[in-house]
Amino acid sequence: MIDITALESDAIPVYDVAVVFDDKATAVAGFKVVGKNSPQYQAKRRQLALEGVKRAAVRAKKVDTKTDDGAAELIDTIDANETDIAIACVVDWYGFVNPATISAGALAKVFAARPTWREKVLAAIENDANFSEA
Repeated sequence: MIDITALESDAIPVYDVAVVFDDKATAVAGFKVVGKNSPQYQAKRRQLALEGVKRAAVRAKKVDTKTDDGAAELIDTIDANETDIAIACVVDWYGFVNPATISAGALAKVFAARPTWREKVLAAIENDANFSEA
């Protein structure tokens, strides 16, 4: 059963995505993320959709994905959008220094250096169960 008043709560569930572990398998670095129902995700998804609509309206023709250049352009756009979503949904991190403060630029560098970490964040965001009360 679902308590409707719980759905009206301002509390945004956060999930821990560990990416670095010590020799005892204890998480030493990772990200705190919000899910697809969060205002952060919804705002970023809407922004990316609006940008896509505007881009398509200005273009004389669609991207020709049958060519190498067209396929690469589409893949680059998808990759950039996924990175933007991951960055928007990371609300905190732990175990990182230099810089110790979280920022979109710092996260972009981390995800560029460690693409598998971005994939872990995206997978966590996609899994609705991570943000549900047990």
